[in-house]
Amino acid sequence: MNKKPFVSVVIVNYNGEPFLEKCLQSVLQTEYPNFEVVLLDNASKDRSLEIIDRKFNGDSHLKLTFSDKNYGFAMGNNLGVSYVKATSEFVAFISNDVEVEPDWLSELVKAARSDPRVGAVQCKVLLQGNRRLIDSTGHFLDFVGYTYQRGEDEVDNGQYDNERESDIFYAYGAAFIVPMKVIRQVMASGFLFDPDYFCYHEDADLCWRIRLLGYGITYAPKSVVYHHKGATSMRHGIPPFIVFHHTKNRVTSLIKNYSLLNLAKFLFPSLLIEVSRAAATMRVESSHSLATLRAIMWVGKNFRRIWRKRALVQNYVRKVPDKEITKYLFGPQLFYNFRKFKKYSGNFTGS
Repeated sequence: MNKKPFVSVVIVNYNGEPFLEKCLQSVLQTEYPNFEVVLLDNASKDRSLEIIDRKFNGDSHLKLTFSDKNYGFAMGNNLGVSYVKATSEFVAFISNDVEVEPDWLSELVKAARSDPRVGAVQCKVLLQGNRRLIDSTGHFLDFVGYTYQRGEDEVDNGQYDNERESDIFYAYGAAFIVPMKVIRQVMASGFLFDPDYFCYHEDADLCWRIRLLGYGITYAPKSVVYHHKGATSMRHGIPPFIVFHHTKNRVTSLIKNYSLLNLAKFLFPSLLIEVSRAAATMRVESSHSLATLRAIMWVGKNFRRIWRKRALVQNYVRKVPDKEITKYLFGPQLFYNFRKFKKYSGNFTGS
C-alpha cells in the first residue's frame, strides 16, 4: 500500500481565544497518518498562547511559530508556509474558527490526488451555529470581481455532492488544500498570498493565479468542516475595515490577473459600481461609503506597485488565455450583492 503523502496544515491565529481550542482539538484528532499542524500566531493579545500551552503543549503534530506583529491573514499564511516540513506534498489552509470532521483531510487529499491538473480543492463548509446549513460548497466570481458562495444558507441535502458540481472558480479560504508543486509554481509571481491584501479576497486572487497556470479548482463534498462564520468581525455589522479591504483587494485582483483586453472591459464598470454604491449609501452608511472611496484611492496611490505585480503574473505565471478562465465567471448580479450587503451590514437601513 502506498504511503500517504505528508500534509502540512497551516492555521493563522490572531486573538482566536473563543475558537482556537476546539479548532486545534478537532484538527489534531484528524484520522490521517501523516501530517503536521503549523500554527502561526500573529502577535495575539488575548489568551490564545495560554490555551495552546495548557492544552496542546508537547503534541508531536503541532509546530507553533510566532510573528512580531499582526501581519494579517494573507501574509500570516505566507509566513506559516515558510515553516512547513520540506517533505510536504500538500499544504492545507484552514481558519482558526473552523472545526473539522475526523476524515476531512483524507477526503481532501484523495480529491487533490484524483487528477494531476487539480490545483486546489475546497472542503464542504457548513455553519458551526447550525450544522445543517451550508456556508459554502464552492466560491465563484463575476466579471467585475464580486464573490458568490454556492449554497449559502441552504439546508444541506447533498444537492451539491454530485460530480458535475465539482468545478468551482476558487477555493474558500476557510478550508482548502494546494499541492506543494503548485505553490512553487505560483510563487513565480513573487508571492503566494498577496501580502498587500492583509485579509479578504486573498483566496480568490491565489486561485485565479492557479487557474492562469492551467490548473483546475475543485470541491470535495466528503471533506466536511464547520465554520464560525463572521463570529467576531460581523457580529454588529460589517466594520469599515472589512469594506476597505474587500474593495481594494477585489479591484487589485482584476488589475493583476486579467488580460489587457478584459481589464479594459471590466475595470471601469467595477469602479463605477463601487463609486455608485458609495454615493447611494452615503446618507445611511457613511462609514462604509468612505471606506469604499478610501479603498479606490489606495488602488490609485499604489497603482505602480500593483502594475509591477501584474507584470510578474502575466509574464511568469500565465500559461493559458483568458477564455480558459472567463468560462468559469458569470455576469454581475447586482441584486444579489445588494442583498448580501444589507444582510451583513448592521446599520444599513436602505430598501
